[in-house]
Amino acid sequence: MDEHGANATTRTSLWQTLFVAALSFVCTLFAPMGIAAEFSTSLGIWSLAIFAGLALLFSKAFGAPSAAALRLRLLPLPLALLYAAFTVAGAQLTLHHALDLRCWQLYPAIAAFTLIYYAIVALLWRFLDGAPHAYKQNNLQNASLAVRLRNAKHKWLWLWLTLFVCWLPAWIAMFPGFFNYDVGTQLASLTSGYLNALHPPLHTAFAALVGVVYILTKSWNLGVAVYVFIQLSLLSATFAFGIYKLRQWKTPAWFCLLALAYYAFFPFIVLFGLSTVKDTLFSAAVLLFAVLVTDLWREPKQFFRSPFRVIRFLLIAFLMLALRNNALYAYVLFIPFAVAFAKGFRLKLIGVLAAALAVFVVYSGPLFALVGITPGDPREKYPVPLQQLAAAVQNTPEAFTTSDTALLFRFVAPEALPNYDPHLADYVKDHFSAPTTTADKKAFWSLWARVGTRSPGVYLNAFLDGTLYAWYPDSIIDVYNPGETGTNVFDFSNSFPVAERGHPPFRGGYIPALREIYRSIATEKTVHQVPVVSLLFSIGFHFWLLLFCWFTALRRRQTSKLLPLTFILLLCLTVFLGPTMLVRYFLILFFGLPFMLAGVLRKTAIKKQ
Repeated sequence: MDEHGANATTRTSLWQTLFVAALSFVCTLFAPMGIAAEFSTSLGIWSLAIFAGLALLFSKAFGAPSAAALRLRLLPLPLALLYAAFTVAGAQLTLHHALDLRCWQLYPAIAAFTLIYYAIVALLWRFLDGAPHAYKQNNLQNASLAVRLRNAKHKWLWLWLTLFVCWLPAWIAMFPGFFNYDVGTQLASLTSGYLNALHPPLHTAFAALVGVVYILTKSWNLGVAVYVFIQLSLLSATFAFGIYKLRQWKTPAWFCLLALAYYAFFPFIVLFGLSTVKDTLFSAAVLLFAVLVTDLWREPKQFFRSPFRVIRFLLIAFLMLALRNNALYAYVLFIPFAVAFAKGFRLKLIGVLAAALAVFVVYSGPLFALVGITPGDPREKYPVPLQQLAAAVQNTPEAFTTSDTALLFRFVAPEALPNYDPHLADYVKDHFSAPTTTADKKAFWSLWARVGTRSPGVYLNAFLDGTLYAWYPDSIIDVYNPGETGTNVFDFSNSFPVAERGHPPFRGGYIPALREIYRSIATEKTVHQVPVVSLLFSIGFHFWLLLFCWFTALRRRQTSKLLPLTFILLLCLTVFLGPTMLVRYFLILFFGLPFMLAGVLRKTAIKKQ
């Protein structure tokens, strides 16, 4: 290289260094806006560490010109912008319980975090593209368990047994299990003879097993134990089948073993496996549905040639729809996506998806009417607008005219509004007149729209505050147990409907130390405040992992991975319209974590373009 070329290279390197330094300084300046601190807060010595870290990050991401296609260079941008906007919004909501859109610092902060997340996503994709999928498929030749699983005739049966055995200590520690959440109400509806679709009747019928065992043995504990035994059997079979399919799809053995360990020991998996809550079996059905969708797109010809595969798909789709009401909305929204990507088997796919939907419509319509099951509570459809109206009453009462206030009190009792809780709609929803609203929906929605046009910021804050736990990784769920020390990621109580022979229900278990570990995780802010570790227990972190995996599949145009992730994403978005954000509503993110992460692995490295 001649002297002129060397000087040009030096000048280019200098400008790149100055550019990286400037970006790092600006992003460090606005960093407090994304970490729940005031903009004027001095980060002290930590600002140097942040500046150095960002400089290294940006030099790696932006230091050398990229030869990748424009589409590949721009695709991290929408994901990074989403991450940035919700990072800053979550931090400000945590700090001020409100997002002030008039605050000018908000927008450069979002721009700064967009740059940070763009660099992180770009580098992650660059790493994943350059790393072989299997890291040598035989990298676990000496791992005896991996060898046995690989050589076993019925691999998934061994996985099934392994998982069930690993869960036994936890079951013994918390025997007989957790009769919690809505199951008491479900059994009460059976004994009263008044059945409605608020809770899935199929799960209510399964939960009746507890009562049947009680009638036969006079022991509620034994009834719960039988329920939990069946559920653990079904759940371990589901996870075993998922791991088996991952291995069949050439996922490396080391990853499958990590997935096995995750399912065997992760606390949320164990806790919900021992609980009678309806979300456990529903989330298992969703995971099976996602696995079968992947299988369908990988081998469409084999799928449609096999009556067993088609019937299995229809059965799992129906069970999923029947075990949770919001699954129907996600399923209907999913059908256009699936059909659009079904090249070569579109008509067959429409037939299969429509058949599952038709079976469910007959089940939830004529069959419900035949056996006397009434529709669910209409109030469940209104938590978001009710929260927004209640927030407007508290924050911008001037948005209501006298006639608007009188109209509002037709729909909601006045005594409910002072009890407004931004994270829980139950206090307002329980005083909501569903019959009045059903009879005059137009007046309700007109009122909601009028007030919203006068106070759009309040509506936005109410929605973001109500869904904060679902998308902000640093939030700790304390919906039913607010305070400095408590959380409620899992209802740890044993709520038996009747004491056994005059004595309190059995609650002790047989391994107190292990039970105490799970109780601490479920009810105290212990692991939820430990850096890095807390992310494993965060709904928000898992939600953004889902988005990262979805964008990764989109970028690579991997339909067999994109579509099941699309369904899971749609399902999560339907929960955003619910009354509150709880782990059990997003349990599929924890059940499906290995399945999602396996999608970012590749069989071979991508060739540099």
